Amino acid sequence: MVISIGNLPPGVSAEELREVLEQHGLEGVLEVNILEGSGNQPGALIKMDISAAAAKVVVARVTHIYWKGHNLTCTPLLMFRE
Repeated sequence: MVISIGNLPPGVSAEELREVLEQHGLEGVLEVNILEGSGNQPGALIKMDISAAAAKVVVARVTHIYWKGHNLTCTPLLMFRE
């Protein structure tokens, strides 16, 4: 399952984001890809070894996490299910 996380702080690294996710109890992160975009509000694609039902729980946990002055957004990308 791939999850999109938005409104990340500029300059965040994949490792930093992985650590934040783990601090919030999210296990099963396989891959973190930072999408820089224009640089003002980068996003990320997170590949996780979870079901679609579990993805809904992840979205609820991650949405509105306040990190480095930013409220994170989160959406499951169902078209990327495996």
